[in-house]
Amino acid sequence: MEDITNHEQLENCIFVKTVLMLMVVAYHSMIFWGGDWFSVQPVAIESKLLKNIAFWLNSFHIYGFVFVAGYLFEYLKQEKNRYQEFRPFIVNKSKRLLIPYVFVAFAWVIPSTYVLDKFTLKEIFMKYILCTSPSQLWFLWMLFDVFIIVWWIYKWIKNDMIAIIISIISWGIGLFGCIFFDNIFCIWTAFSYIPYFILGMKIRDKRNCFLCKIPKQYFIIIQVVLFSTWQFTALKEEIIFKLLSLVFEYSTHILGALMAFYVLQWVAEKVNWKNNRFFMILSKYSMTIYLFHQQVIYYTITCFNGKINPYFNAFVNFIVALMVTFLISSVLMKFKWTRILIGEKK
Repeated sequence: MEDITNHEQLENCIFVKTVLMLMVVAYHSMIFWGGDWFSVQPVAIESKLLKNIAFWLNSFHIYGFVFVAGYLFEYLKQEKNRYQEFRPFIVNKSKRLLIPYVFVAFAWVIPSTYVLDKFTLKEIFMKYILCTSPSQLWFLWMLFDVFIIVWWIYKWIKNDMIAIIISIISWGIGLFGCIFFDNIFCIWTAFSYIPYFILGMKIRDKRNCFLCKIPKQYFIIIQVVLFSTWQFTALKEEIIFKLLSLVFEYSTHILGALMAFYVLQWVAEKVNWKNNRFFMILSKYSMTIYLFHQQVIYYTITCFNGKINPYFNAFVNFIVALMVTFLISSVLMKFKWTRILIGEKK
């Protein structure tokens, strides 16, 4: 990646974000077979392969996206002199993240989920008003919280050692906060993701560091080894293995974020994605696809669970979710006021 120009790296972030969003849809298309997801439907035909692939995707896709968000934040704030004043910054992020949250939660997620899972008013209040577990929309509040927190501590994390200390403390706050307190407005989740955002900032700041020169396959090999070790230690009951599991989990996510960024940057240079009309439209719709996809998958699972091969079921989940949300996105992007509601520019 050392031969990729600065401009190309920034352009390729569009490719990276789009592919990662597609991986999220793929993950949700398969995670049903991992258990403890969409509990309304019991798994009719088990599949360990789908379960393991889903777990692996979950070890890096959102971490990679938060990494890219930090990478672009550093570019805009440090190199383009953006985000210098707090009020315009928070207004911008509210429009991009919180308005879509309110719109999608109440116009889509709550009503479409309620048809399948009759939750109570208290559950709606806790999950979607206090945002403790708002389905796929947790990502919006988490990212909003991360942006706000990092904006205030930005000067401190310019120092590498302080940045490492803050990252470790943030991870600890997120870990223990979720155990002892309600995850209101996804605040503890946000603290857990701050290290990956800071890592993205640092990679942008030191974009010619030694990591650029590492062969991309090494990222994949090391990440898969760490992931496998994490899964092994997580199954053990002894306290030493539980502690090791935390270390390997954190390491897996860090390597996963780096792997996602560097490998997809490399892939972006090998494929002619900028001249692919469908991919460019997909990149434009990727966030809206993310916002609406999960409930579509609920319905395809309800229709086909146990009636068809689980691998084909997962494929149907993915394709139907993309088709339906692509259609929704194309409609919402046609009008000024609906573009505002999904966080897009007027």
